[in-house]
Amino acid sequence: MPSMPPEAPKAAAGLPQEQADALLQGIMGDLGMPPAAPRKGRGQYARVALRMALPRVLAAVLALALLAALIIAARLFNADIHIGGIEGQTFTDEAGTVARVCFTVDREYLVKAFSAQLGEEMLPVERGETGYYVDCRQDGVLLLEVDAWNGAGDIKTVTVSGLGA
Repeated sequence: MPSMPPEAPKAAAGLPQEQADALLQGIMGDLGMPPAAPRKGRGQYARVALRMALPRVLAAVLALALLAALIIAARLFNADIHIGGIEGQTFTDEAGTVARVCFTVDREYLVKAFSAQLGEEMLPVERGETGYYVDCRQDGVLLLEVDAWNGAGDIKTVTVSGLGA
């Protein structure tokens, strides 16, 4: 087995980078192989790694955002809305001609519309400090209805009596 002279590795190690690259390109060309790509610095490797990892990171972020949106949508579309906290009636004047019926609604962010009907008369629903109220001027059955954006709704009835009208 022929041995290499001891000065050959020292001579190859002493070649400048440009000459070593030119030598390698020449050998690759003589062998009919595609030319070797030039050496890349650290910054170029970082850019390549970033280009490879960025789509995966973006896909993961988008998947998490989609999952969060689906959870929020499921909570909104499956949420029920209820009229509660009906306090009955309180008289708003000394003569007893107007009775105020106060009530609350859970999940107010879903409220699309209110309606209040006493007999054949539609009454306005007003927003108060702690909920909603309807002022009634005659005795009868008050029908309270709330509709939500997600299609849910609730209906409650309250008997109004004792008005001096």
